[in-house]
Amino acid sequence: MWAGIRVPISGEAVKFRGTGPVYDPATIRRRAPPIRAELALARPVPGRHERARIGGERKDNGRQIVAEQLYATLKTNHGDIKIRLFPNHAPATVRNFVELAQGERSWKHPATGVESTDPLYDGTTFHRVISGFMLQGGDPLGTGIGGPGYQFPDEFHPDLSFNKPYLLAMANAGPGTNGSQFFITVSPTTWLNRKHTIFGEVADPASQKVVDAIAAVPTGRNDRPVEDVVIESVVVEKTER
Repeated sequence: MWAGIRVPISGEAVKFRGTGPVYDPATIRRRAPPIRAELALARPVPGRHERARIGGERKDNGRQIVAEQLYATLKTNHGDIKIRLFPNHAPATVRNFVELAQGERSWKHPATGVESTDPLYDGTTFHRVISGFMLQGGDPLGTGIGGPGYQFPDEFHPDLSFNKPYLLAMANAGPGTNGSQFFITVSPTTWLNRKHTIFGEVADPASQKVVDAIAAVPTGRNDRPVEDVVIESVVVEKTER
């Protein structure tokens, strides 16, 4: 059975399916739905030696040294979106995203059940776009109900808040249900604090313009773009701070 919620819209009860951030209930009164639970166990939070492989602060004999910055560039058919990732604030989430993007983590296709190490995000779409709110992608099905076949816990950091636009965060169906789906905000969305893991931000004005352009595309049923917005590939790179 698919999990769902009923929220009144203009006096009617409507059942939704999918996963993602919710609209501001104070202003829009419409919500995104949960999905059924995946059955695989979450992966452990990486140790210090594993975190060093994906960037972040490092130590040499207890002495703090210069950290690397970790970036992921989403190459889309609307232009490139460069993201600065936050491995110090959300290490397990960043590791999951990077390994799925680079084909370094096994995942199960939700349609076929086949295990794969192909880069999960290549060829997927931003399947849900809401002007003034966010764009959501990372579903191998492209429907909003797919994932990698496992879930892992949230990572909320006190230094991170949805108090500004252009943040990268995990979509979910409730606490501890992160998988592969993510979203990028286009405005402050403070009602999402401590509900969705923030693990990056759009890195530069050129990338912000691409996000804004995608957020403005025509959409149809279920907030799906009329024409596909495709994530062609994801390039991960490290630079010295």
